[in-house]
Amino acid sequence: MLHVDEGVPLILVICVLWLFRKNTLYRNFIGASAAVVCSFMSPFYLASPMGFLAVHFYHGNRGEGSRFLQYGAYPVLLLLTGIIAILIRG
Repeated sequence: MLHVDEGVPLILVICVLWLFRKNTLYRNFIGASAAVVCSFMSPFYLASPMGFLAVHFYHGNRGEGSRFLQYGAYPVLLLLTGIIAILIRG
């Protein structure tokens, strides 16, 4: 029943998120800390602390600025990440 792709680290992060679901400050801080600890066990969690920071500082308003920047940033980030992964593998 507990066999998941990322194993114990994923279950740890999910438990932290559930336990602190009522208090956003603790949830984000302890969730980011758990993700940092989990990143030592699995590289799957390397970007998770940055995600917790983005969620913590989100104030609910839609961003002002260029639509190209808003919709183009994600594909560009994926492309750069792919290029870096190819360069690391050699």
